[in-house]
Amino acid sequence: SRHRTIGKLNAAWGTKLSSWASLSGSRKLPASPDAIRADAKAFLGRVATKFFATTCRLVRKYDPHRPILGVRYAGFPTGSMEVVAAQKGHTDVVSVNLYISEGVFPEAICREAYRLTGQPIWVTEFSWHAPFDNRSGDRNTIGFGSRVYRQAARAKVYSQFVSQGASLPFVIGFDWFQ
Repeated sequence: SRHRTIGKLNAAWGTKLSSWASLSGSRKLPASPDAIRADAKAFLGRVATKFFATTCRLVRKYDPHRPILGVRYAGFPTGSMEVVAAQKGHTDVVSVNLYISEGVFPEAICREAYRLTGQPIWVTEFSWHAPFDNRSGDRNTIGFGSRVYRQAARAKVYSQFVSQGASLPFVIGFDWFQ
């Protein structure tokens, strides 16, 4: 539907397909990933929109009084913000797990998610291991890569991260993962 004719598809993809049938008969796409990227992203957006519309409609039918927190992204899909945009009008919150070693809140990408959806952002997981100074007895030697050396550094990145995020009016919460 994006290109309407095989000639327009050929122009977009840099191919020389003779018909739509020749495309559907191909075992793999006859164009480079770079050539098809815009179409692949548009398709991903359409699939995501259908997913959110269908699943959220069913949740609202059977449990209408609960907020729908989206899909809890494991970090924002920065190369595929079409998925985030597809939440608009279906979910109530954009929820994301953010494990960022530098402790700098990703303001730009959160602003973009808010712009695309109009929905508040909830950081549903974040934390930093302090494997060399952890008084709980859990050495934090496996798992995600957000680590600091000592508890003092942990406090510093926590304070910095939460302060930066909390300064944005559309960020509604943080959940420390332990």
